[in-house]
Amino acid sequence: MSPWPIENLGALELIGTVVDAIPGMEIEIPWTSWEARLVLGSIIKTLVEKAASPNVRVREVAALTLSRVADAHPTGLSLVGSAVDIVVACVCGGVD
Repeated sequence: MSPWPIENLGALELIGTVVDAIPGMEIEIPWTSWEARLVLGSIIKTLVEKAASPNVRVREVAALTLSRVADAHPTGLSLVGSAVDIVVACVCGGVD
């Protein structure tokens, strides 16, 4: 179990705030930027890992944040879907 569930929750909430930014705000995610998608892919991979956390609150907030990312933009949906597909394939033995 993570020794810092409060820090995990704070970081997850920050990600959710950025995802929910209204277009035109300074903190808006540049969804169409290649570099931003690379960083977002890494963040989403971490969110998927946190969604399996033994801490119930962290697991719940991570799952909700993944849902927010997927709902925010088609790029977010694609990235979340890819990350989940990879995890499922690994768990089911489809990827070495």
